Amino acid sequence: MHDDYEILFRPLDEPVSETWGKSPRWQVEYHEYDGINVPVGLAWVCEYPDEYGGPTLLYLLVADGWRRKGIATILIKECQQRWPNLQILEAVSKEGKALLEKEE
Repeated sequence: MHDDYEILFRPLDEPVSETWGKSPRWQVEYHEYDGINVPVGLAWVCEYPDEYGGPTLLYLLVADGWRRKGIATILIKECQQRWPNLQILEAVSKEGKALLEKEE
């Protein structure tokens, strides 16, 4: 099922606005090789050591048509591999809560 995909780690180091300056955030993208040129899942990881104590998973999103296929789990595992001390904030949906309970 997940044999034909790619994970891209994209630094979001361009200023988001004039007042924010450079961003210590990464967008981690899950791309399937099925003709779609956009990620169907993405995670945002920030590196704010003063606020969170290290790399922190802020957001995890999977497009509706690709949910419940293990994409969020793959994204979490790829992020944990890149950032072994990754922290994960609390879930904001019942699906997210179930995912985090599964990952514990």
